[in-house]
Amino acid sequence: MRVNAARTRDCGSDLAAVADLALGFKIPKTEPPEDVTWVAERAPGKRLICAIETARGVLAAHEIAAVPGVHHLAMGGVDLERDLAVGNGNLHTLYVRSHLVVASRAAGIQPPVDNVYPHLNDEAGLREQAEFARALGFLGKSAIHPRQLPVLHEVFSPSEQELLWARHVITAFDAADGAACQLPDGEFIDLPVARRARDLLDLAATVSARDSD
Repeated sequence: MRVNAARTRDCGSDLAAVADLALGFKIPKTEPPEDVTWVAERAPGKRLICAIETARGVLAAHEIAAVPGVHHLAMGGVDLERDLAVGNGNLHTLYVRSHLVVASRAAGIQPPVDNVYPHLNDEAGLREQAEFARALGFLGKSAIHPRQLPVLHEVFSPSEQELLWARHVITAFDAADGAACQLPDGEFIDLPVARRARDLLDLAATVSARDSD
């Protein structure tokens, strides 16, 4: 659930009303980490998503991500573009996206969530932006309407080609007893490559479990 701005009376009312019912909360325009601590104290044990929607939030992203209870950073859309006075193309916010990925990884939390794509009838544009975000290390993307979910699920789920590659990597690496080796096509495999392959297989298992619920 998205709440009102942290450390306000309205946000306190939101948390008092549904803190026992919601799985987690999205905090808008998160800037100082104290915003997150304030919410966490009023919703103990809940998963928190911190929306980064201003330049100040971008610069504080690492400190925000390190607050206990934060599971994801989320890139803001229109608000962030307005604050930075940039366009809405993928490359206009490349630095911000990469910064949130690095801050999340450094803090040991899950990868960030990309902003919404507001053009409901532009499926090609949605797919292009989602693929761009995933290539940078994002875990998912917010949807503005349920119609966008099939594309987002497809983009952020490992493809059959990726899974086939991952299985080949693990098979070859295990056969080499964990030593560096090559696939038949000449691709070099070492421990980091094998770990990336296992991460893909783990992600696929998580997606499969989610879809079966």
